[in-house]
Amino acid sequence: MRILRTLGLLLSLGWTQTILVSGTGDGSFEGGTGCTGNSYTVNGWTIVNGTQTNRWAVNNIPGGAHHGSRAIYITDNCGPNPPSHNYNVNSASVVHFYRDVTLPAGQPYMTISAYVRVNGENGWDYLDIFVAPTSVTPTAGTQVAAAYRIARYSMISSSWTQITARFCGTAGQTYRVIFSWRNDNSLGTQPPAAVDRIHITASSTPAWMVNVPALPYTHGADNTCGKGNNFTSSNVSPTCGSTNYYGGEDMVWVFTPTSSGSITITLNASTTWTGLKLYRGGTLSPCGGLTGATCVGEAVSGSSTASNLTLTACVDAGQTYYLQVDYWPSPTCGAITNLTISAPVPPSSCTGLGTGVTNVATLPYNSGPGTTCGAVD
Repeated sequence: MRILRTLGLLLSLGWTQTILVSGTGDGSFEGGTGCTGNSYTVNGWTIVNGTQTNRWAVNNIPGGAHHGSRAIYITDNCGPNPPSHNYNVNSASVVHFYRDVTLPAGQPYMTISAYVRVNGENGWDYLDIFVAPTSVTPTAGTQVAAAYRIARYSMISSSWTQITARFCGTAGQTYRVIFSWRNDNSLGTQPPAAVDRIHITASSTPAWMVNVPALPYTHGADNTCGKGNNFTSSNVSPTCGSTNYYGGEDMVWVFTPTSSGSITITLNASTTWTGLKLYRGGTLSPCGGLTGATCVGEAVSGSSTASNLTLTACVDAGQTYYLQVDYWPSPTCGAITNLTISAPVPPSSCTGLGTGVTNVATLPYNSGPGTTCGAVD
């Protein structure tokens, strides 16, 4: 029942998602084997090994796959069956595998998740993920242009670890998703890269943005890690409060109150150096960034000790607001235990100084008892 309610809420917000590559289908490499030079295709992926010493192999991976029995992994010996999950650290190699995917109409946001095992030499041997135009064809021995890279992984773990990378593109356009292994000719820790259960989706809403249906609102446990650094001091103009809290991976909640009044925002987080920023109006970019907004307020942890944050602000009915959670790296991202936004509380009815203007005839002056209630803002 809870799943149905959640699905109904997402549909009411206009949220849609399409699976482009299934993690238990073509992203699981169960449909074939291979460990050769030049190029070959397995499960719709084109593997480009050329004559490199360290190559991609699709086979029953030593140590076991994450799904099924097969995965795609780097080997320096295609002789055994299955080939070893090992690389020659003294032979520089660059190899790739890729496939094309098309973002459906109205769904410009791509999410790529996978399970990887990768060590190598930090900064020198690594697994890269690229999203490029289809005019970019990978060549063995040559690295893909860094401008297309959306993620890099090195020295993660020799055990299967889930990774997530995201890309904002143009709905209706076809892109080439490329996985590349690169190693230099010295040093390195085994094992090299292995990849399994690649799952690629397209969606109408980015993972970093949450549309708030109504106030009051509660957002439970979540995490900004893997959602990207979408709001920086460069693409938010004007910035809100300290520019130090724009360097981490972030999330943004979008809400439009139906009544005016004072709201209280409370963030419970276990991460240090956390910033909470509230903007009024402006133009939100589909790929991150906000321009022309007004900074309503900011609350920051301001220390190396995790603390809860509270921000109180006055909001106007019918006006759109953007609430940003960000970090002063390090950390670059963090876990959220709970975030709440109260319903607007209208001003209480009271009497006082009327227009809020008092003409002072002479100095010194003492107003005596009074109140600001009823004064015009």
